[in-house]
Amino acid sequence: ESLAEGDYTATLSKSPGVWSPLAFFESPQVPRRTAVVIRHARTFKADIFRVDCKWDLPIFERPCGWVGARSDTAINAALAAARANGGGTVLLSRGQYYIDGPIVVPNGVRVRGESRELVAVHFREAPKPQDAPQPGYVYSDGGDGHGWALEELTLYVSAFYHSVIFVHPTCTHFVMQRCRVRAVAWAMLGSPCPGGPSGQTGNRGMRSAQFKAQDLGEVIYLAGNRNYAILDNDLLGSFIIIHTGRNPGGQQSAVYGRIAGNELWNANAAHWFDDIKQVIFEQNTIRPGGAMVSWGNNVDNYGDGYAQHMYSAHNTFQNVWAGDREIMTFDPVEGHYMGPVLTVDALGTTLTLAGLSNGTANNASLGGAITVLQGAGAGQYRRIVAMGNATHVTIDRPFSTPLDRSSRITLGPFKGRIIFHANEYRDGGGFQTYGNAQDVVVSEHRFARCEALLSWGRANPPAHAYCPNVHVEFVHNVIEEANHMWNSNGSYPYPHPKTIEPYYLGVLGSDQDVQPCMPYPHDASNCSSTGPAHSKPAPFQGPINHLIVLRGNTIENNGGIAVRGHTSDVLVVGNIIRNSSVGIHVNKTHAAHVFVTGNVVPSDAADPELERGRAM
Repeated sequence: ESLAEGDYTATLSKSPGVWSPLAFFESPQVPRRTAVVIRHARTFKADIFRVDCKWDLPIFERPCGWVGARSDTAINAALAAARANGGGTVLLSRGQYYIDGPIVVPNGVRVRGESRELVAVHFREAPKPQDAPQPGYVYSDGGDGHGWALEELTLYVSAFYHSVIFVHPTCTHFVMQRCRVRAVAWAMLGSPCPGGPSGQTGNRGMRSAQFKAQDLGEVIYLAGNRNYAILDNDLLGSFIIIHTGRNPGGQQSAVYGRIAGNELWNANAAHWFDDIKQVIFEQNTIRPGGAMVSWGNNVDNYGDGYAQHMYSAHNTFQNVWAGDREIMTFDPVEGHYMGPVLTVDALGTTLTLAGLSNGTANNASLGGAITVLQGAGAGQYRRIVAMGNATHVTIDRPFSTPLDRSSRITLGPFKGRIIFHANEYRDGGGFQTYGNAQDVVVSEHRFARCEALLSWGRANPPAHAYCPNVHVEFVHNVIEEANHMWNSNGSYPYPHPKTIEPYYLGVLGSDQDVQPCMPYPHDASNCSSTGPAHSKPAPFQGPINHLIVLRGNTIENNGGIAVRGHTSDVLVVGNIIRNSSVGIHVNKTHAAHVFVTGNVVPSDAADPELERGRAM
């Protein structure tokens, strides 16, 4: 049922009769939000402004709406009338609209077609980046607090695009529903490569591209706007489909959105959620569209800062083969400080860091996290709300276990409070909580022929980056088939692997041991053409994975469970492994406090130490 507008206080119960108020970290400025604010979606004025193409005339005499005429003038006239009215709906009747673009939508205006099957908008080709409209082919005219919508349209872009739809940071209401986009940057090209043959007999006179894949933008670029809904669309592009800001472009990231019921035909990522915040991503189907090679999907901090509060459920992902192949990953490996805390103030919220040799704090990590990796308070984290200077940091609340001189902390971006539930992943690379991950649940997924399901803390010691996994749970997932495409880019031998062959599901901590100088060590200062063929060990040798739960998962064929690397406090319980030559393996060189119980593994599993079960 719909709630009336207002501010609500929510309470949660963990046991009968015991209730606690709901509070969550929204931003460094609002570190403890206790009110749930309900506002109804924006409505548009009922007035309709029809694009006038003189529909009573024979088609070849019409000034717009067919291939023989440009439709910009008529569309812009309807948009101007809606703007003068203070809003309304610009309606495109059935037809094909060929325009130069861009379409600039005024505040309070919804652009709607008769239906996406009946209305097609074709944008003029831009053979070079400088020829394409910026920031995109469709965008609003801006202004604080503006809102707009697209419905029931098909948009065709057949050459370069900075973005197809661009949503300004000042937008507070954006809806895109039942639209179809075909953004094929190399449509009908003789060569998809810059400088390829053109005009030659063997190329049938076709033109060649004058840009590279990395020059392209997104089908939808959400440049830091609030309150958006992307629903029931059919979107194909030659690069990223939905991007939430920060990288590229430097804008803030989008917040409070729902992306649901879409078909996303990706080339690069279907979603590049850089510093994503407060989003529901559900019931979408993701697969490659053939407009370029298919890459994986990200929740990341390339813009530094923080990503949080994402619910990803009941989606289907398939066929990810290109680049570094992850079907779902957290990126990158970034941090700013690793070392002791010298002092904590009387309130327990302002910390003094050791200084330059351990790295320094900076404003880029506002909203990020301080995580305790070793000593008093290990396994806890708190969010960063202020930076006094490079060595003084304020956190959102005191640590439950006070820190002391034994505590070793890491400071860096935050990716957490994220739930992945009941998704399906088929034919691709790994699903990995890679680098920084805090409070992440991965539950009731089905996997087939993907590379791995990994909780994976990582380190980049020269950059003072120790990126932990803390409070990560893999619960009741089913691996139907653990076979997968061999990945020469990622299947390096331990201690620098990107897989856990011949296992499948588990915990991995890499980069702290001595590394081979090839393909890329964490510290190359020990590597030379005549010197040692290995790097130096990382200065910090403590755990970077803490409090990991692997519970109730089923591996049906050719896979097992492994716990490796610098890891502490892992629960492996109630898992079932069938039809496999391996069972459960814990590498005790660096993994400690690993509790393994109640699992069922093949009786002939080739693991040297852990429990055997009945034959499956």
